[in-house]
Amino acid sequence: MKKELKEVLNKNFANMDLRGWSFKGQNLSGANFEGADLEGACFIDAILVSTNFEGASLKNTDFSCANAWDANFNNTNCKDALFLSANLTEASFEGADLDGASFVQANLTEANLQDTNIITAEFDNTVGIYPVCPTHGSFTGWTIVENEEQEFIAMLSIPAYARRNSGTTRKCRADTAVVVDIQSLEGEHVAALVTKLKYRNIKFTVGESVHDNHFEADRFKVSSTDLYFYITKEEALAQARKCI
Repeated sequence: MKKELKEVLNKNFANMDLRGWSFKGQNLSGANFEGADLEGACFIDAILVSTNFEGASLKNTDFSCANAWDANFNNTNCKDALFLSANLTEASFEGADLDGASFVQANLTEANLQDTNIITAEFDNTVGIYPVCPTHGSFTGWTIVENEEQEFIAMLSIPAYARRNSGTTRKCRADTAVVVDIQSLEGEHVAALVTKLKYRNIKFTVGESVHDNHFEADRFKVSSTDLYFYITKEEALAQARKCI
């Protein structure tokens, strides 16, 4: 019956009362559950790639071991929901209530947790949720800069007093950095060159400090003006070559 219902609805379950339903192991990629009541439903081992749960009630819903890559959980009520060992890569939880939800051993790489309630959520052994950016002391970072002709790589010193954070990606940001060196992507020094941070209106000159006067302290909020960098030179180069 449930299989027939899925076929009839063509994976459109918007605003339906589906409390306690089991979708265990089903392929629901691209399905639409917007506004549905799924309290206590089961999605264990389900395939939920790009599935839409916008505004749905997901209280006590079980997503353990589900593949929810790029799924939309924006503005959902996920109180006490289970995402144990789920793949939530690039999933979006913007504005969701995650009170009491468990993400133990889940993969949240590049997930969006902006404006979520995560105070009592569990993130033990979770991939992607913990910041890769060092929280104390000074350290070296790398980023891509450009002029009108080409791209370069800049070596930065992040001072101990600088505010810094990172969300669920490898990209970090800080409110202050010192430009130590500028090199071509092949490693040749071009220190005399004046450049700007790629995609940003922040000038980079060797020996000078750069500042983000609008530093976003909430690490889960995306900023289009941030002073961004990567921890390793290899990651920055990969970004320049669009490999990550």
